[in-house]
Amino acid sequence: MAQQIINSPGQTNILTLAATTTGPGNWYYVVPHVDLVAFQYNMTGTSAATTLNSTCVIEGSVDGITAGATLATLVISGTTPQSISAGLGTTLRGYPYIRAMLNTASSTTAAGGGYSINIIAAGKFNS
Repeated sequence: MAQQIINSPGQTNILTLAATTTGPGNWYYVVPHVDLVAFQYNMTGTSAATTLNSTCVIEGSVDGITAGATLATLVISGTTPQSISAGLGTTLRGYPYIRAMLNTASSTTAAGGGYSINIIAAGKFNS
Protein backbone atom coordinates (compact mmCIF):
# COMPACT_ATOMS: atom_id res chain seq x y z
CA MET A 1 0.00 0.00 0.00
CA ALA A 2 1.24 3.50 -0.81
CA GLN A 3 2.10 5.70 2.15
CA GLN A 4 -0.80 7.87 3.25
CA ILE A 5 0.12 11.48 4.00
CA ILE A 6 -1.22 14.65 5.52
CA ASN A 7 -0.04 17.63 3.51
CA SER A 8 -0.98 21.26 3.02
CA PRO A 9 -3.22 22.49 1.56
CA GLY A 10 -6.02 19.95 1.50
CA GLN A 11 -8.10 17.64 3.63
CA THR A 12 -7.65 13.94 4.23
CA ASN A 13 -10.35 11.62 5.52
CA ILE A 14 -8.44 9.64 8.17
CA LEU A 15 -11.26 7.52 9.62
CA THR A 16 -14.77 6.51 8.51
CA LEU A 17 -16.72 3.99 10.56
CA ALA A 18 -20.28 2.67 10.72
CA ALA A 19 -22.25 1.53 13.78
CA THR A 20 -20.75 -1.01 16.18
CA THR A 21 -17.22 -0.51 14.88
CA THR A 22 -14.40 0.82 17.04
CA GLY A 23 -10.65 0.66 16.78
CA PRO A 24 -7.74 2.37 15.05
CA GLY A 25 -7.51 3.98 11.66
CA ASN A 26 -4.42 3.85 9.47
CA TRP A 27 -1.21 5.72 10.22
CA TYR A 28 -0.68 8.93 8.22
CA TYR A 29 2.69 10.54 7.67
CA VAL A 30 2.69 14.27 8.44
CA VAL A 31 4.81 16.05 5.83
CA PRO A 32 7.65 17.95 7.61
CA HIS A 33 6.57 21.44 6.49
CA VAL A 34 3.15 21.00 8.17
CA ASP A 35 3.09 23.01 11.42
CA LEU A 36 -0.53 22.36 12.40
CA VAL A 37 -3.05 19.60 11.78
CA ALA A 38 -6.70 20.54 12.27
CA PHE A 39 -9.24 17.78 12.93
CA GLN A 40 -12.99 17.73 12.30
CA TYR A 41 -14.74 14.87 14.12
CA ASN A 42 -18.32 14.23 12.92
CA MET A 43 -20.86 11.75 14.27
CA THR A 44 -24.35 11.40 12.81
CA GLY A 45 -27.23 9.21 13.97
CA THR A 46 -29.46 7.38 11.53
CA SER A 47 -32.62 8.91 13.03
CA ALA A 48 -33.48 12.44 14.08
CA ALA A 49 -33.74 11.87 17.84
CA THR A 50 -30.59 9.77 18.22
CA THR A 51 -28.42 10.48 21.27
CA LEU A 52 -24.75 10.02 20.47
CA ASN A 53 -21.75 9.33 22.71
CA SER A 54 -18.20 8.63 21.60
CA THR A 55 -14.55 9.10 22.46
CA CYS A 56 -11.78 9.27 19.90
CA VAL A 57 -8.09 9.85 20.50
CA ILE A 58 -5.46 11.13 18.09
CA GLU A 59 -2.29 9.10 18.54
CA GLY A 60 1.28 9.92 17.53
CA SER A 61 4.02 7.52 16.49
CA VAL A 62 7.70 7.80 15.63
CA ASP A 63 7.64 4.79 13.29
CA GLY A 64 4.05 4.48 11.99
CA ILE A 65 3.73 1.09 13.68
CA THR A 66 3.48 1.60 17.43
CA ALA A 67 1.52 4.36 19.18
CA GLY A 68 3.88 6.49 21.25
CA ALA A 69 1.51 9.06 22.75
CA THR A 70 -2.06 10.29 22.88
CA LEU A 71 -1.92 13.78 21.36
CA ALA A 72 -5.61 14.73 21.74
CA THR A 73 -8.88 13.33 23.05
CA LEU A 74 -12.13 14.22 21.27
CA VAL A 75 -15.46 13.56 23.01
CA ILE A 76 -18.93 13.77 21.47
CA SER A 77 -22.14 13.68 23.48
CA GLY A 78 -25.57 14.91 22.44
CA THR A 79 -28.39 14.66 19.93
CA THR A 80 -27.55 14.00 16.28
CA PRO A 81 -25.67 15.44 14.46
CA GLN A 82 -22.59 16.27 16.53
CA SER A 83 -19.26 17.74 15.49
CA ILE A 84 -16.09 18.87 17.27
CA SER A 85 -12.87 20.45 16.05
CA ALA A 86 -9.34 20.41 17.44
CA GLY A 87 -5.91 21.48 16.28
CA LEU A 88 -2.46 20.09 17.00
CA GLY A 89 0.62 22.26 16.61
CA THR A 90 3.66 21.89 18.87
CA THR A 91 2.20 18.61 20.18
CA LEU A 92 3.07 17.03 16.81
CA ARG A 93 6.80 17.58 17.26
CA GLY A 94 8.54 14.27 17.60
CA TYR A 95 5.64 12.32 16.07
CA PRO A 96 5.81 12.22 12.26
CA TYR A 97 2.86 9.77 12.10
CA ILE A 98 -0.68 10.23 13.42
CA ARG A 99 -3.87 8.20 13.42
CA ALA A 100 -7.37 8.38 14.86
CA MET A 101 -8.45 5.65 17.31
CA LEU A 102 -12.16 5.33 18.11
CA ASN A 103 -12.27 4.02 21.69
CA THR A 104 -16.01 4.04 22.40
CA ALA A 105 -19.15 4.85 20.46
CA SER A 106 -22.86 4.36 21.11
CA SER A 107 -26.23 5.67 20.02
CA THR A 108 -29.65 5.43 21.62
CA THR A 109 -33.06 6.22 20.19
CA ALA A 110 -36.64 5.05 20.68
CA ALA A 111 -36.88 4.16 16.98
CA GLY A 112 -33.65 2.17 16.93
CA GLY A 113 -30.82 3.00 14.64
CA GLY A 114 -27.12 3.44 14.37
CA TYR A 115 -24.54 6.07 13.60
CA SER A 116 -21.69 6.94 11.29
CA ILE A 117 -18.38 8.57 12.15
CA ASN A 118 -16.06 10.58 9.95
CA ILE A 119 -12.77 12.24 10.96
CA ILE A 120 -11.03 14.66 8.62
CA ALA A 121 -7.52 16.05 9.04
CA ALA A 122 -6.18 19.13 7.28
CA GLY A 123 -2.54 20.14 7.35
CA LYS A 124 -1.48 23.78 7.49
CA PHE A 125 1.94 25.31 7.32
CA ASN A 126 3.53 28.67 8.01
CA SER A 127 5.37 30.19 5.11
